[in-house]
Amino acid sequence: MPKNKIQHRVPWKLGLFAANQAPRCHARRKYDGSRCQAPAVTNKRVCRIHGGASPGAPKGNQNALTTGLHTAKAKADRRAAKATIRQMNELVGLINSTI
Repeated sequence: MPKNKIQHRVPWKLGLFAANQAPRCHARRKYDGSRCQAPAVTNKRVCRIHGGASPGAPKGNQNALTTGLHTAKAKADRRAAKATIRQMNELVGLINSTI
């Protein structure tokens, strides 16, 4: 084989070589503690199966449902309404006992 002959490389072998050189997932198996061995997602430590493709939870408290039911004003209004109902029940009880 002459020295100046350029060795022909198959394109799919180059891609396979690059895929084999990719960083591996850092997740561990439960049953034996060994690593996952799947390629990690770009700029992540884990593969797509173990959460590398997920951007994570939304920032802040965007998922909270605010109804105003537990605000200080709503609680004070409920206390006042219960006190009024209690007084009305006492009056009705007094009226019924005198009849």
